[in-house]
Formats: sequence, C-alpha cells, structure tokens
Amino acid sequence: MMACTPTKQSTIDEALQTKVDSVLQNKMGEINAVSGQVIVMEVQTGEIKAMVGDGISQESGLTRTASLLAALETGRVKLSDTANVGEGVYMVHGKPLSDHNWRMGGFGKITTLEGLMLNSYIALYKNIERAFEEENAYFGMLNKMCYGQPECIEGLDSLKASYFETPEDNSALAWSCIGHNQRISPIQMLTFYNAIANGGKMVKPMLYKGETEVINPQIASKANIDSLQMALVHVVTEGLGKPAQSEKVQVAGFGGGFPISTEEDNSEGRINTVFSVGFCGYFPADNPKYSIIVCMNKKGYPANSNLMAGSVFKEIVDYMVDSGETTETNDTTSLTDSLPKKSLNDIRFAGWTEKNWLDNEYIKTLRNHIDACLQGKISDSQFEKYKDELSGKFMIGSIEPYIMGGVFIQFCFIDRPNKIFSTWVYSKVDEETETVYDYECNGLEMEEYESDLTKEDMIRISEEHPEQKLW
Repeated sequence: MMACTPTKQSTIDEALQTKVDSVLQNKMGEINAVSGQVIVMEVQTGEIKAMVGDGISQESGLTRTASLLAALETGRVKLSDTANVGEGVYMVHGKPLSDHNWRMGGFGKITTLEGLMLNSYIALYKNIERAFEEENAYFGMLNKMCYGQPECIEGLDSLKASYFETPEDNSALAWSCIGHNQRISPIQMLTFYNAIANGGKMVKPMLYKGETEVINPQIASKANIDSLQMALVHVVTEGLGKPAQSEKVQVAGFGGGFPISTEEDNSEGRINTVFSVGFCGYFPADNPKYSIIVCMNKKGYPANSNLMAGSVFKEIVDYMVDSGETTETNDTTSLTDSLPKKSLNDIRFAGWTEKNWLDNEYIKTLRNHIDACLQGKISDSQFEKYKDELSGKFMIGSIEPYIMGGVFIQFCFIDRPNKIFSTWVYSKVDEETETVYDYECNGLEMEEYESDLTKEDMIRISEEHPEQKLW
C-alpha cells in the first residue's frame, strides 16, 4: 500500500482574499501605483488570512514606530517628553533633516506622542539622540526586539532576510531611524506591528494551519508596549492617520512613506520619482484580533500614505466587521480612558470618508481665497507674491489634519503642474453644538521640489477618477 501524504490546509480566507485583491487593485489604478501588497494576519496565531500583490523588500517609513519603541526601551524617553523641532529644519552634521510642514514654519515645541501623531522626523530623531549615545546601540536594540524577522516562511520562497545598509557617514542614523538605509518586506514589517498588537509577543506568520511558532515572547516591556498601543490609537483619532479611522470599530496604526527612487522618462525627457506609501495597524484596538499592512509604490506626486494606504486599510477593516470577522463593538474604554475627550479636530472630521477629504469646505475656501486675491477683492501678501503662478484650476495632491486646527493642503495648478503649493486652512469649532464655521486660509508657500505631473496627467486623472476633481 502507498502511504498518503496529508494535504496542508491553507490559512487563506478565499472570500477575504478576493475582496482584498479588489480593493488593492482599485486603489492602485486610482493613484497610478506600479506595485503594491496587502496582508491580513490573525494577531494571536500568525495565520495569514489574505495576502495579495507583490511584497518588495525596500526602505519603509513604517520603521518609525519601531524606532520610537527602541527609544522608549532605553528608559531615557517617554511619550510625555518634549522636543523643540523649531521651524521644521534640523541640521544633522551639516545635512538638513526636514519635517513635512517646514514651509509653514514647523511644529515648534511638541511632545514625543505628538511627534508620532504628526510624523515629525525631527522629533523622532531628537528622541533617538537622547536615547542612544552611539548608533550601534540603536541597531542593537532593534535586533533585540527582533525587528525584521522572520527570515523565512513556509510557502513564501521569495522572502529575503531584512538588513540595514552600512552607514556612509555619521549623519546616517537620522535617516535610518525614519526608514532609510534598509531593506525590509511588508510581511516582516507586519510581523513587528502584530507583536505590538499582541502585547509584545512576536509570532511567526503562517500560510498553512499548524502550531503557532513564537519568535520572541516579549519584544519590549509591557509598559512600553501599552504606551505605544495607546499612541497608535492617538495617531488615527487625532493625528495624520485619521483617514484610516473606522466608524465601525476602533483601530490603531501608523502611516509613513517617502521618495524611494528616481528614474528618467526617456519618452519625455523628465525625471519620475517613485514614492512608497504605507499604513500598518490592527483592530479592535482594545482587543486586537487582526493586523493589516498596506504598501504601495507609485510614480509621481501626489503621494500621501494615510490618505492612500490608510483608506485601503479602512475599507478592509469595514468589510471584515460587516462580514462578522469580529463581534467587537466600538467600545474602547480600556484604551481611551487616558486620552483627551473629543478634540476639536475630532469634531471637524467626524465621520469623514475618503470622499469628504477630496471635496470639502476647506478646499472651497482655498479656491475662493485665490479668486478673491486675483480679482483684487482682498489683499494677502503671501498669496500676492505668487500671483503670476496661481491662474487656472488646481488639483489636490495632499490634505491632512493639522495640529493647529483645520487642514494642511498641498496642490498643483493645471497650467503649472510641476509647481507644488502648500497652505494651512483653519476653521473655528463650536464645541457645544459641534459645528464647524469661519474657514480661513493662513499663508501660502511654493515648495522647492517639483511635481512629476504634466497637464495631460492631471486631466487624465480627473477624467478617470471624478472624485479627484479640478478646482
């Protein structure tokens, strides 16, 4: 008689896999992405419930959460500590490290928690400086926490070991801690975030049913894991991660990305920049059952991790809740007792969907303000100095909640598509009635870097995706 070899049972949920693939493909087409991957994993077991797309080992802005946890583990940094990030530019051994809002004057003095919420490179690096006397100690702490594991997974032959590139000079730590100088795959990054969701216990991802393998029973102290869990809730309730927030269940997570490469477009003789956009998180925040990572690489501006990858995360979470994958409610008392009561930005953006972020009173206020300046109805010196550049319709490249209240917007005009402008649009809030009123523009700056978009690109995007309208 011939012995029968038992068939291995896959962990993949076929219905979820189909849905996740559809969501990813739709978003990739919408944002002109060249590659992408989404993975859904069960927190306690490591079972992979869905995995679609291409997992590329590359630099990742999602590293910043790991860097913060490494700093917390030294005992020299707390979430309540403050750092002065000034006007948004910090010189590191002669090289400028810049926050995304440096054109708007920076964040000034902020806490470690606010630095994560606002994705401040400078705040993070200043905490790394405070925590580690030399860079080898930082890399040693990441290794101790098993960041970048595992090196292999059964059924995933393409997985490669993660690694940090050897720094070329003494300023490299500033860029390594925000995600540069490394190669890590989405599933390895998800493994780390899943350990945070799992109370610090890191389990190995599985594509086949079997006994759960523990990589590290406790990657960091319980106190620091608890602190980071609470911080990741703050990111989506009050910080830049708000587009990932679900109305159905409390989630936690972080979005991060940056330019990863440039390539020459020989057909048109211009340079295309490839951006990584990513979001990684878990739900329910108070009793995590599933962790999800969304990673995409896209050509050209705009590139917004929270709005692009975060919205994919949200759509998958909502689908899983509607499908009965979790019976948890939106009661997050255990995590949010120590959080502030509803913030003004919570009121401003309550119930907002991706559609709201692309069509709202803030953008209309910007359009009206530009028109009024051009028509001589109002005087605004910061707008008037760019008067010759502000003609025609514009398209939103990035719009995010701003810690000073309202939104931070980056946009391009169709007649000058390579020029990127930034502004802050503020609004007042009546806390008693929870109504928003009196929208106003505050400043305008033209970025030093340029967009890769052409006028034809902008027209094509608006035609194929009507929600990405021309204003």
